[in-house]
Amino acid sequence: MLILAVDELHLALVTSTKASARLVNVDVSAALAMPGVVGFLDHSSIPGSNVRGPGQCEEIFATSQVCIFPVACRRNGYGVGLAIIKL
Repeated sequence: MLILAVDELHLALVTSTKASARLVNVDVSAALAMPGVVGFLDHSSIPGSNVRGPGQCEEIFATSQVCIFPVACRRNGYGVGLAIIKL
């Protein structure tokens, strides 16, 4: 049985629905209006560098394009952000 702490927050990964797509806008207004959703983190929430991996070539959260290297990322599901949820 999972025991929840008082005011415990949970994170849900928000991913892209398209592969090798250009990211124009992420509208989180409908999600933020839902009961329990208290915030959203994206690339602008990360202080400093938003890149990781060997050679610093992969973004943690997509900024303008879902995949920088289309040959390596021909699938959807690239991280766009995290929804912060209070159960």
